[in-house]
Amino acid sequence: MKLKSSKYIFTLIFLMLLVIIGSNTKLLNSHKPSNVVEYGIRTTKGNIISTGKTIPPKLIEDGLILELSQDLQETRDYLVLFFIDYQQVFVESSSEIVKQIRVELDPLDTEKIPFKIDLPSGSKELSILIIKKPNYMVEQGDVERAMKAEDVLSLRYCIDLNSEKEYQLSKLEHDVIDGNQITRVFLSNERNELKICTTLASGEETYITLGNKKDTGVEYALIALKDWNQVPIENELVQYFFVDVNKYIIFKHILPKTKHEANYQLILFPYPFNVTEKDLSTTFTYTTHRIHILGDE
Repeated sequence: MKLKSSKYIFTLIFLMLLVIIGSNTKLLNSHKPSNVVEYGIRTTKGNIISTGKTIPPKLIEDGLILELSQDLQETRDYLVLFFIDYQQVFVESSSEIVKQIRVELDPLDTEKIPFKIDLPSGSKELSILIIKKPNYMVEQGDVERAMKAEDVLSLRYCIDLNSEKEYQLSKLEHDVIDGNQITRVFLSNERNELKICTTLASGEETYITLGNKKDTGVEYALIALKDWNQVPIENELVQYFFVDVNKYIIFKHILPKTKHEANYQLILFPYPFNVTEKDLSTTFTYTTHRIHILGDE
């Protein structure tokens, strides 16, 4: 009688375990991605540093952690770039000195990236750009993909509230035009038309348009990336502009020469050296659509 009872209890427990395991497997398999990408900086002690905050220089030099997470339906590559005062810099990460950090995330995944930067004297702003699918090149005429690829994830932080940063507005010849532009930064091969060009020739003449959607004048810092390395815009790594209310400006821009095909994108930083957590608009960046430059070879 005891033997039968023991067998019965054992069988019941076994069946319950099967139900629990089956339920857990079903829950795992039925996970629905939230289509969210999250990113931010923590100290080595785990404290979150919100974008727009002021980071003491010593923290940046001693080391911080960039955390990048995704909950998507796909494995995705990312490329992380670091800038001090809008100029791309090398960082130390996992005992290596690098200019770019490549990350591959599974559909539901998180990566913690340690980094430290030797800051030049008088540094005012730390900016981090995260490029999605950096190897993807837009095909000719694929406007939808060009627009999707334009989105760049960004973080901006003030380094020192007490220092003043002097800079000169661009001396490039440009036209100031009355009217509200529908975009803040745009690159086209037509001067008078915001034409989305997915592919352009090496060294081609183009036009950059900068607009202003605010009710006050805005200053911008403008940079260019070719294959995710910073390149000059008409001989300057950073060009600064002022766009007044109800105005936009247009100026000529020659694309860089390249032997091989390359990705190209412009990044616009509003309110240079004036990042503050009290005004989120000072922490934004704006971008052109991603452009595929056809190489000379």
